[in-house]
Amino acid sequence: MIRETIITSIRGIFGQALSTVTAEQTKQAIVDDVLLSDTCGLHISSISSKIPPFIVALGRRQLDAFLLETNTTVTALTLKWLQEDRCDLYFAIVKTPGGISWFDKQVKSILNSVL
Repeated sequence: MIRETIITSIRGIFGQALSTVTAEQTKQAIVDDVLLSDTCGLHISSISSKIPPFIVALGRRQLDAFLLETNTTVTALTLKWLQEDRCDLYFAIVKTPGGISWFDKQVKSILNSVL
């Protein structure tokens, strides 16, 4: 129950961070190799600054355990979320050359700023 709540919360934070990003911005960011955290960083910082440190530590442990249990990576998990929640961004990432490796950097940057 706790793990599901934490994973859902991380998914929500990730979704909020990308809520104003368009497919065209994503394609251009991939081509220019720009970090989206430069665009959404302020929003992520405002969220993460309100999370107590013990919750952040718990969230990290639960996410790591979930990834190990499901034999997936955080990038694969977030791509799945995008495929379900933001098809426009998902297709912009997977169809643009270099998009998957670019997205991997994005996910790690966003996650590190929160957890």
